[in-house]
Amino acid sequence: MSAANPQREQLDPETGEIMEMTDSPMGGGRTAGDLISAGSQILQIRTKNQLMVALQRPRDVKSFETKLLAMAAEAGEDFFYLIRYKDGTIIEGPGVGLARAAVSLWGNCAVDTRIEQETHEAFLVRSDFVDFETNYSRSETKRVAKMVARKGGYVRATDKALDLVYQQGASKVERDCILRSLPKHVIERAFELAKVAALQEKAPIQQQIARILRRFGELHVTLAMIEKQIGCPFTEEGIKKAEKNAAEVCASFRGLITAIKGGDTTVEETFGAQDAGQQAPAASQRPGAITPEDVAPRQQPQPAKGNGSALEL
Repeated sequence: MSAANPQREQLDPETGEIMEMTDSPMGGGRTAGDLISAGSQILQIRTKNQLMVALQRPRDVKSFETKLLAMAAEAGEDFFYLIRYKDGTIIEGPGVGLARAAVSLWGNCAVDTRIEQETHEAFLVRSDFVDFETNYSRSETKRVAKMVARKGGYVRATDKALDLVYQQGASKVERDCILRSLPKHVIERAFELAKVAALQEKAPIQQQIARILRRFGELHVTLAMIEKQIGCPFTEEGIKKAEKNAAEVCASFRGLITAIKGGDTTVEETFGAQDAGQQAPAASQRPGAITPEDVAPRQQPQPAKGNGSALEL
C-alpha cells in the first residue's frame, strides 16, 4: 500500500475556479505545504458547487438536531461503542455510525481521510473537516500501528490484513475529527438516546442472544469466549441465575460488536489472544441453549462491482 501524496486544491475567490496547489515557493519563501500546515488554506475543496450550495442553502441547526436524535432512537447500538475489559473497566462513546450520520445531516461540509505517511511500522492517517458556511476547518492526525495482538504479544499484520488495520484506524481518526467539529451537546444527546434505544430492544431475549451470537460468529468470536468473559452461560436463564440484567448484557455486547467493527478494540484485546482459533462448542442440552440453526450465518447479497472507498462519505 503506497502513501501517495493527495492532490490539493484551492478555490479562487474572485473567479470561482479550482486551482491545483503545488509546493513551489510562494511569498516570503513559504511553500503551499507550509501554508496548509499553518491552517491558512482550505483543504480538499473538490468543486465550486459545494461552496455555492452552502451560500444558497444555509443549514437549519434545529432541523439537524431533530433528525439526528430521531435517527439515534432507531439506530441504537449502531451509534455507540462499549468495551468491557476483563478487569471490569468500561469504555464507551459515540461510534463511527453516529459521526457519519451527523456529518451527512449537518451538510455544507466535507471530510477527507487519507494516508499522510507510511512506514514499515505504521500509517500516519490524517482527516480534514471543512465547513463551507463558516469557513471553519479542523484536522486530526494519528498514528495507526501495523501491529495486531497474537498469543505471546503483538506482531506485524500480514499484507492481507493491512487493509483492515488501515480502515479501522482511519475510521477512528475520521470519527474523532467529525465529532470534535460538530455541536457537542447534540452529539452527546444522540449518544445517550442511542444507548437507551439499545436497552429498549423489543425482541425477546432469546432472539437477541441468537442475533448477537450470529454477529459475533462473523467476527470469529465463539460462545466459549463470550461465556468466559461474562462468567455465566449466555442464555436467558443463565444470565438470570447469575443475577444480571439480560437486556443490559445484550445491549453491552451489541455495543462491543460496534466497537470491534469500528476499530475501537479488537477481538484479541477484548477476549484474549490465547482464545483466538478456538472452535465453537457443540450446543448443550441446558435449558435455553442456542442451537446451530440459531447462529447460522445469514446469506449476504453479493456487493456490486466498483472501486468505491470504504471511507467515502
